[in-house]
Amino acid sequence: MKINYENSFKLNQFESLQNEINSLLKEYEFKTEFSYENTKLTQKLKTRLNKREFKNRINLTNIPFCTIDGETTKDFDDAVYAFKQKKDFNVMIAIADVAHYVKENSAIDIDARERFASIYYSGNCIPMLPAKLSDKLCSLEPYVSKLCINVSFTIKQDGKINNINLYPAVMQSKAKLTYLQVQDLFDSDYFNKDEIPETVLESIKTLRQISLILRKKYLKRGFVNLAIPEQQIILDNQNKPLSIISSNLSESHLLIENLMITTNEIVAIFFKKQNIKSIFRTHKPPGFEKIYYFLKKFNNSAFEILIKKKIFKDYAAQTSATNTINDQQLLSKLVFYTKKYFNKTIPENIFLQCMTKAFYDVENIGHFGLSSRHYMHFTSPIRRYPDLLTHRILREFWNKKHKVRDFKKIAYHCNIQERKIMEFERKIQFLHIAQLMKNNIKKRYIGIIINKIRFGIFVRLKTLPVDGLIAYNSESISPIIKNNFQIGDNVLVELIGICNEKQYLNFEYVSNQNNSSA
Repeated sequence: MKINYENSFKLNQFESLQNEINSLLKEYEFKTEFSYENTKLTQKLKTRLNKREFKNRINLTNIPFCTIDGETTKDFDDAVYAFKQKKDFNVMIAIADVAHYVKENSAIDIDARERFASIYYSGNCIPMLPAKLSDKLCSLEPYVSKLCINVSFTIKQDGKINNINLYPAVMQSKAKLTYLQVQDLFDSDYFNKDEIPETVLESIKTLRQISLILRKKYLKRGFVNLAIPEQQIILDNQNKPLSIISSNLSESHLLIENLMITTNEIVAIFFKKQNIKSIFRTHKPPGFEKIYYFLKKFNNSAFEILIKKKIFKDYAAQTSATNTINDQQLLSKLVFYTKKYFNKTIPENIFLQCMTKAFYDVENIGHFGLSSRHYMHFTSPIRRYPDLLTHRILREFWNKKHKVRDFKKIAYHCNIQERKIMEFERKIQFLHIAQLMKNNIKKRYIGIIINKIRFGIFVRLKTLPVDGLIAYNSESISPIIKNNFQIGDNVLVELIGICNEKQYLNFEYVSNQNNSSA
C-alpha cells in the first residue's frame, strides 16, 4: 500500500496545532463547558414568550427592523430601523433584552460574569451564554417576537440628536441580512426582493444617509480614524488553516459601527444625567512623549518639517501644562498628515502603539479615541458582560430599585479578563500563521518597513498580511545598511524561522527594492 506522506505530514501538523490550542485554553483557564447548575437552569427556560412578558412593553412588532451581521452569526444582539420625516431622521435601535432572562447571581449569570465575554478564534467560539439563550431566546431572529430594549432618537442633517427615548419593547425583525448583502446593495443598487423586503430596503437606504452624517460628526469632533486591516485566517471545512487575507471594514460594517457608537453614547449620557452608578468604557489620551516618539520613529527630515509646519507648534502649546495630548483635532491632524505622507498602513500601526488601552472604570472620564465625553457598553449584552450589567441597572432604574454593587471590583475583573482574552486570541492567530508559514522557510518576499525598534526592524509582506523581524545582529546587515533603513522602504527578505515565544516571523535582509514598486 502506498502511503501519502504529504497528507500524513499535514494531518500531524493540524493535530499539533489543536494540541497547542488546547494547551493555551488550559493556560488561560478558559472553560469550554458551562457549570452543571447553569445547564440545568438553562434547560428549564421556556422557549416561547407568553403574554405576561409583553406587559409594560411597547409593541414594535410591525416596525420593519432588520439585523445586519456576519455570514455565520447566530447571536443577533441588535436590530436597526430608520425613516426620514421632513428634514430629520428617526432612528430605532433594538437591543436584545438579555437581562430579562439572566437573573443576577444565578448560575447562568455567575458563569457569564466569570467569562466576561464570548471568545472568538479561527472558526471557533467559546460563548458567554449557553446556545439556548445566545442563539435562540435572546437572539433577534427574523419573524419571531423578541423582547428588547429600544433606543429611539431623531438626528438632524448636522448630526445633532434630539427626542431620545429608552424603553422596554417587543420587536420582530423582518430580515436577517449580512454585511455582504448590504454592501452589494450599496455597490450595485441591486437587491433580491426575496432577501430584502421593500420596507427594509427603504430603511437601509435611510440608515446609510444617517451613517454618513454620524461619521462626518465623529471626524469633525476629532475621532481618531485608525482603519487598521484585520488578519483573517481562511479555514477549510475541518477548521484547518488554508490562507491568510487582509480584510478592511466595508461601508456596511461602518454603518452598524456608527449606529452602535451613538447608541452607547446615548445610554452613557442618560446614566450620567440620572446619576446612575455603573461602569463606563473609558480611554485616556496619550502622553506627549509617546507622540514625540512616534514622530522620531520616521527619522525623516522632510516629514518632520511638514509636521512642524502644519501642527507641531500647536502640539507644543497644548501639551506644555499637562504633558498629554488633549486636543482631539490636533491629534486627528497628525494622523491625517502622516497617512498622507506615508503608506497608510504604516502610521496607523505605529500610532496604535502610542495610544493607551481602553478600559472599564467607575469614573466617567470619557473615551479619547472615540472623542466621546460619555461612553459605556450597552449594545452587545449577548456577547459581553458589561453590556448585560448596563441593561440590568437600567431595568432597576425603571423599576425604582437600587442595588448596591462593588463596581470597582467588577471593572477590575472585566479589565483582567479582557486582557487575557486579547492575549489568547492573538496567540491563537499566530499559531495559525506559523502553521501556514512553516512550509515557506527559505522563501523570499518583498515587504515594506513598518516599524523600527532598538534591536531590529519590522517588515510587512506585500503578498501576505503578516509581519516579521529583521534583527540588527543578522550577518546580512552592515552598520551602513542599518543606518539607511527608513520606514516606508521596500525590502527583499527571506523567511529564516519562526519565533513562537515572541510571536513573530524571523526574516533575513536580502536587498533594498525600488520604492516605486510598492
